[in-house]
Amino acid sequence: MSYELDPELVPAMAAPAARVAEATSPARGDWRAVRAAATAGLAYMATITPPSSGVRTASFSTPASDGQGEIELRWYTTASAAPGPAVVYTHGGGMLAGSVDLYDEVVSWYAAETGVPFLSVELRLAPEATSPVSLAEDVFSGLTWLAGHATDLGVDPSRIAVMAAAARPPAPRSWPVTATCRWPSRSASGHEKIRVCGQLAPGSRSSFLQSCGH
Repeated sequence: MSYELDPELVPAMAAPAARVAEATSPARGDWRAVRAAATAGLAYMATITPPSSGVRTASFSTPASDGQGEIELRWYTTASAAPGPAVVYTHGGGMLAGSVDLYDEVVSWYAAETGVPFLSVELRLAPEATSPVSLAEDVFSGLTWLAGHATDLGVDPSRIAVMAAAARPPAPRSWPVTATCRWPSRSASGHEKIRVCGQLAPGSRSSFLQSCGH
């Protein structure tokens, strides 16, 4: 099956494609080299993210569910944001790379374009995070923190979405199950109150806002 890239994406994808073609594949098992390459790629993508303005950030933290340290949370909002929905954002990186800092420009752009506040969660990465469920647990920690502080932040706790970047399959697939099991008061209608939003692309603002009930 053939396909064509959106003309707006062609120049943005040309440089990464050239970098990949010239790169040497890391040795099998060399996760440090894989992380370094992924970090470089994510840093490059941040440089081509459209600039945003009027976005304010605040840093928070919440204890990890297993007691192993704190999970960093970064809150993005705009002066025009009205009380209503919010998004818990989980960065990409294939579970091995990525960070709140590397996705700062991207999340700022999302908040500026939609007017919806975002909470970006600093997920613990493999192999340092040895638990097979730590990713889902970290997402859930961010979700419960935001629900617990919804009133202070002007968020409707029944309109919190979770948005996951690409290349992170276990977290977005497993956190709804975690939320349903751990949030019994909402489990009967969890599919209505906990929403999954895909990656936001240029031109998709209206569909994104509709999915979040805005």
